[in-house]
Amino acid sequence: MFLSEGKRAHFIAVGGSGMSGIAWVMLKRGIAVTGSDLVGNRMTQRLVEHGAQCFIGHKPEHLDGTDLVVVSTAIDEENCELREAKRRGLTIWHRAQALAALMSQGHSVGVSGCHGKTTTTCMVGLLFDKAGKDPTVIVGGESANFGGTARAGRPDLVIAELDESDGSFLGVLPDQVVITNIDADHLDHYGNYEAIVAAFQQFAGQVVQPPVVCSDDPGVRRAMAGVKRPLIRYSLSDRDADYSAADLSLMPHGSRFVILHRGKRLGEVTLQTPGQHNVSNAVGAIAVGVQAGLDPVLCCQALADYCGVGRRLTVRSETGGILIVDDYAHHPTEINATLKVGRLWADEKGGRLVCIFQPHRYTRTAALGREFGPAFAAADQVIITGIYPAGERPIAGVTGALIADSVKAAGHPHVRYVDDASQVAALLAPELAPADVVFTVGAGNVWEVGDGLRDRLERRAAESNSESTATGRAGARGG
Repeated sequence: MFLSEGKRAHFIAVGGSGMSGIAWVMLKRGIAVTGSDLVGNRMTQRLVEHGAQCFIGHKPEHLDGTDLVVVSTAIDEENCELREAKRRGLTIWHRAQALAALMSQGHSVGVSGCHGKTTTTCMVGLLFDKAGKDPTVIVGGESANFGGTARAGRPDLVIAELDESDGSFLGVLPDQVVITNIDADHLDHYGNYEAIVAAFQQFAGQVVQPPVVCSDDPGVRRAMAGVKRPLIRYSLSDRDADYSAADLSLMPHGSRFVILHRGKRLGEVTLQTPGQHNVSNAVGAIAVGVQAGLDPVLCCQALADYCGVGRRLTVRSETGGILIVDDYAHHPTEINATLKVGRLWADEKGGRLVCIFQPHRYTRTAALGREFGPAFAAADQVIITGIYPAGERPIAGVTGALIADSVKAAGHPHVRYVDDASQVAALLAPELAPADVVFTVGAGNVWEVGDGLRDRLERRAAESNSESTATGRAGARGG
């Protein structure tokens, strides 16, 4: 009843990538949407431009006239709006409940896994879009193809990214599901690796159609060993998998490969987005599309138009031959995949690869800090900053230095720890030379370091041009 036209839904922390996508779809369904957040961003601006009302800051009166309040796990129980919603007896849904409600009105596809969910969701959504199915797509990032964190299409066809971080994905029951990988992450919620494996095992057992799973991933293999039902497996190399890639050619700015279905060629795929991890995401997306009855040839061809997601290998600037790239990677597995692409780009330019990494969350750093070291092997220089807390309270003895020490212990010869991220641009700018590639990496606000570095490089270039001009004029007068 809360999804019917004329109802009013209020989102606490509406600017989050997951929350804003749900808010967008509800808004397009004719539901009056309000929301609040500590700061505005592109997502809140998009919502406002299309009729939502977004407040900066949290106040109890923002709930006036509301039928439904949507929150995420990140919202503290002491939040004044959440407390007021409880006092008034309003219906309160967790973000996952709102997503489940949107996905319950027809056919649904859920994309899960510890890494690659956003990309894979966008790829699956693109396949259905190119097939003329007019899907609703809800993702955890800004899709270049859909212009934001969601596409509001048919209410009876919903493709959505499912968040495993708090276990809430277990309350969503899609018709189709893909599991990209299972890694030791979110241990603040799960406690240990075995618990997150068990959660995905449970998830795979409760969806309607056979799960589409990446058999290359050790965690997936471990979880699926306990699932007593048919599976659709995809792989980059295993020809015994249902879907696999052959004749793979990885290039600095994309890839080409052939999709095989049980050894039979389906078609050739050209991706504009680089990296072997994106090839795996593409194979999984095609497996889902074919399982849903889409034309296999169309699926292969459609991915040539996939344009990527914000903060995934996003070029922020190039000044004086120095390329600055931003990426959301915040787990060792993701960092390793991202920097492999960075290595290709640096080699192509003939320069160094410099990585600035901002650790994300005290709990993740405490649990995995010593495992980060090998992930930075592809970089020539590494700078580790202080931790981006993401709302968490500090943990005694847990700082970014744990990760810097881990990188040093892995044998990397050029590692520095700079606790204050705002100091990195001033430190690094004088050291950079044309053809260098700088990657800002992390799920926090490390991209601001890259923008600060860009500003310094632009000023340096302007001053250099000014001095050259002055020298030229002086030479002309002397002549």
